[in-house]
Amino acid sequence: MTLENGAGLQVRKLKIGDKVQVLTQDGNIGYSEVIMFADYKPDSPEITHILIETENPPKRITLTPSHLIFSSSNSTDIQLTAKKAYSVLPGEYVLISLDGELVPSQVRRVSTVKLTGMVAPVTMEGNIIVDGVLASCYAMVNDHEIAHLAFGPLRLVHKAWNTDLAVIQQGMHWYPQLLIKINSALGLFELS
Repeated sequence: MTLENGAGLQVRKLKIGDKVQVLTQDGNIGYSEVIMFADYKPDSPEITHILIETENPPKRITLTPSHLIFSSSNSTDIQLTAKKAYSVLPGEYVLISLDGELVPSQVRRVSTVKLTGMVAPVTMEGNIIVDGVLASCYAMVNDHEIAHLAFGPLRLVHKAWNTDLAVIQQGMHWYPQLLIKINSALGLFELS
């Protein structure tokens, strides 16, 4: 991933407060602060990931199966529709960064791999460009917009008080755990 200063960094080495490449609200590539890690298990062995490889230009991104990524069925009318990584199919399109812009690139291959670690940074924008591919910061839900709305209070408190509400933890952060418990009690959304 690319930091604001232009340096490349592995996701597992990110810190809260780092500014990383994202899609901004105005539709351009910009930078947004990492405000927390929804999940942080950088050393867990044998975590199942989905490897998505694009055709032209070639890019590769690995995400956990329930992590959301933006895809489209065609290259001319790219709709930012988020779906779980495990449901992306060859022939679909994802958005990749190329020469300072996000452009569609066709998915060539999707496979399952086992990797060490799982790190899920959350930015103020709710999305992140990892290995040149645009992905959501959210997982386990089917709707990126609802997930971004649910994390709104955390972003608001972070912005209003300019304070770090999160420290790097092992495992899932308390805020998504709380959201999962609320959802379990109310049955609002199907989680995976």
